[in-house]
Amino acid sequence: LGTILAQMLNFFILVWLLARFAYNPLLAMMTERKERIAKDLEAAEKARVEAEGFKADYATQIAKARQEAQQIVEK
Repeated sequence: LGTILAQMLNFFILVWLLARFAYNPLLAMMTERKERIAKDLEAAEKARVEAEGFKADYATQIAKARQEAQQIVEK
């Protein structure tokens, strides 16, 4: 009976130590990482939208330049 109580006490002390020094810091680190990833994904989406805008502007400028070149050639 005494050995079982000692083992139970040791187990609960171990669980408390792991929760205090391993689980909670690990959980905080994972939460921070999740937030950082979400922020990076949001920034990547903004960059993608901006790049699509630049691509559309570029296509418009190229079409305009080709039209002007065609007009110059026709003269």
